[in-house]
Amino acid sequence: MMRLSTVRTRKPQASDDGLTEDSEVIAKRKGFLSTCYWTTPGDGKVQLCPGFDVYVYQQSLTDFRQQFGPLGARGAASASCWSKYSATLLAYLSGGWDVVIKDRRPSQGHRAILGPDVFRAVAGHIKELFGVENDMEHPVNRVRLAWSNSVSQVRPKTKSCLADSHAEKSQVFSEYLATCYWKTPGADKIPLHPGFEIYVYPAILEDLKTHYGPGTPHYGKDGWGRYASRLFVNLVGGWDNLMKYERPNVSIGRMMEGDFFYAMLGHLRELFKTKMTKREFAATLEGIFMHFRRYQYLPEPRAEAETEAQVDDCRQPETQRRQSVANTEPANVSPNKGSALSLLEPIGMYEGPCGDRGGG
Repeated sequence: MMRLSTVRTRKPQASDDGLTEDSEVIAKRKGFLSTCYWTTPGDGKVQLCPGFDVYVYQQSLTDFRQQFGPLGARGAASASCWSKYSATLLAYLSGGWDVVIKDRRPSQGHRAILGPDVFRAVAGHIKELFGVENDMEHPVNRVRLAWSNSVSQVRPKTKSCLADSHAEKSQVFSEYLATCYWKTPGADKIPLHPGFEIYVYPAILEDLKTHYGPGTPHYGKDGWGRYASRLFVNLVGGWDNLMKYERPNVSIGRMMEGDFFYAMLGHLRELFKTKMTKREFAATLEGIFMHFRRYQYLPEPRAEAETEAQVDDCRQPETQRRQSVANTEPANVSPNKGSALSLLEPIGMYEGPCGDRGGG
């Protein structure tokens, strides 16, 4: 069984694969593992692989399997997709891609933080799920190599995103998200999806289910898009906040943490009983928000507008003008505990990308 290593000496210790670990690395691993939910069994958790103390939420594994499993949403019907699955699982166990990318030596460093037993557990899980016993002569090394390659591919993309000309806005948005109400648990909140630290008020979800959930008048083909867009807007603080921080030529998916999207994906799959990837989910939101920005939030000024005041007035939708007196800066607004619709109503007043009212 996997044990948390203790610090006894500065003398380096040799691991099974020849790498050495000193007491600083062991202490860092111990501190990291003490914060991980998956080191102990509990309700809703399953043992990742017999013989190892790695207990992951069953729903999280189901989500990963639907996306990257042998017959997942990406349509990969062969064992060749196990590397993507393993990289996603290891990133999840590490605390998300943002945590991985911040490490200066992600391939070796996060292997040291997770510990070799975690890689053995993942390798055993991969062998059982994908049936690749004959294709993996040294499964642990293959999993570690796949992990290293995945990190190498993700790192430059992330650095490029941070280095673009709009990085300052992204940083400000990240700082804003760090203060959002759903970042911390509470007695009056529930997890959006098991395994993710996103806690929302039940009243918000009930409002959304009542108006845009399965079986409602708004529901139809791709009906989950209406529900998802309103939930997303609520979590980021309202339309004004989203429009203020949304950056041209940068996707919604790159503005938010990966865990944020995976939590929403898990919630949507459970509620709507449908399969979708993060890319499909983000693309749907992109279409809805682009339509809102173009045709409702900032429509083209009328030709007769001559003064700056008239131009500004033309840019503001009629419904926004009627409510402008009561509106305040979204960052200073309460978390909208009672209802989700006060932040989300505007999207229902234009023809959505699917051709029917409400967007989605």
